[in-house]
Amino acid sequence: MPEPDLAGLQRLMQAQLRAIAFENFDVLAGRPISREPQALFDKLLAQGRGGYCFELNGLLALALEAAGFAVTRRIGRVCYGRPGPGPQSHKLISVALVGCDWLVDAGFGGPGLLAPLPCAPHATADQDGARVRLLPLADGDLLLQRLIDGAWVDIFQILRQPPQDIDYDVANHFCATYPRSPFRQRVLAQLHVADGTWEADGAGLVLRDAQRQALRRVDWDGPDAVQASCAELLRLDLPPAVAQAVWDRLPP
Repeated sequence: MPEPDLAGLQRLMQAQLRAIAFENFDVLAGRPISREPQALFDKLLAQGRGGYCFELNGLLALALEAAGFAVTRRIGRVCYGRPGPGPQSHKLISVALVGCDWLVDAGFGGPGLLAPLPCAPHATADQDGARVRLLPLADGDLLLQRLIDGAWVDIFQILRQPPQDIDYDVANHFCATYPRSPFRQRVLAQLHVADGTWEADGAGLVLRDAQRQALRRVDWDGPDAVQASCAELLRLDLPPAVAQAVWDRLPP
């Protein structure tokens, strides 16, 4: 188990980013999404699956607490890919270390954090080729931005006030069941690897670098290809019915 220091925090976050994929496949298959610890262990560890922020950062928070870290569960509003901030629907974490809070996130399905970042206004860092920063907003909230193609892009807002646990239940229900939720609308998947990030893109997977440039593509021609490439590139053990649900949701 890593020591409860910054090096240990970096190891745990980056290990999960490279071991457990972000994906919404159970939502597409009409399966319920549970936040209960045993359900997280079963799905993400025993079954070889991925999940989204309520699952991935739920598991990471438990691992950090088991290692002796002081964890605060947070909530945010996604801005990336939207005309403005969305609802309070992104679960993330902050960790207190030697007088500084560090923002930790292993559950964002886009160009987010690749390592812990000081949770403070104007914090800036280079993370595996990605430049990120936090800007202050009203009432002590923060805005995460990432430099992409020479421009600062809004990723998500972090709300200063920590949520109640029931707020996560409501947000998780919204993400998994609301017809206009992005998780109900399209196939989402992502895994960080040594040379970039594999992510779902149309009828296949694409490897992108830190500036979101495509390096390689693998196309799907049926549910068997979905299952095989997800196993090879995303480390996902998909049941045939789930692979079929992903294939059925792709645009014609």
